[in-house]
Amino acid sequence: MLYAFVADYNPNTSEAQRDAALVRRATWKPNAGATIKSEHWSFGNSPLIYTVFEADDPKALWQMLADWSDVLDVRIFPVITAEFGLANGQEIFSKRAR
Repeated sequence: MLYAFVADYNPNTSEAQRDAALVRRATWKPNAGATIKSEHWSFGNSPLIYTVFEADDPKALWQMLADWSDVLDVRIFPVITAEFGLANGQEIFSKRAR
């Protein structure tokens, strides 16, 4: 399943902690059970980080929260691809109660 990892720096994160987080990200890899599908950084706008992971084990996502919660305010959401939505959306929405 795909998940969006969306993050900003925690409000009390110092400049030194931010610099250290960038260095840490250069070598950080998600643990077994999660694969980065895409990662995007904004130009200083909020949210700062948008990453899509594929994971079948929720422990992999929980570990990511633990890995980054010291400097980042992280939100994780289940997502689908646009292709999946376009291919299946009409069927799904035609079955909703009205």
